[in-house]
Amino acid sequence: MVLAQYGDDTDLVWCQEEHRNMGAWPMMDEWLLTVQPGRSFRYVGRPSAAASATGNPQKHRAELERFITQAFEAFAEGEGG
Repeated sequence: MVLAQYGDDTDLVWCQEEHRNMGAWPMMDEWLLTVQPGRSFRYVGRPSAAASATGNPQKHRAELERFITQAFEAFAEGEGG
């Protein structure tokens, strides 16, 4: 498995645009814990929501910018910098 090449102390991040309770995360969270027991995975993306869209372009853009920033910050931390 590709993840085996990373040490146990590596911060693994799943980033998706869909809300936390939508998209691939609900299935991947369970699957990753099965194939990589003991590892922690961090979700970066929109919070859980009943609707797939905010209905407000400004809020949508703000959410998008927030989680993209968080994803790149997590990457920079993992790269030591």
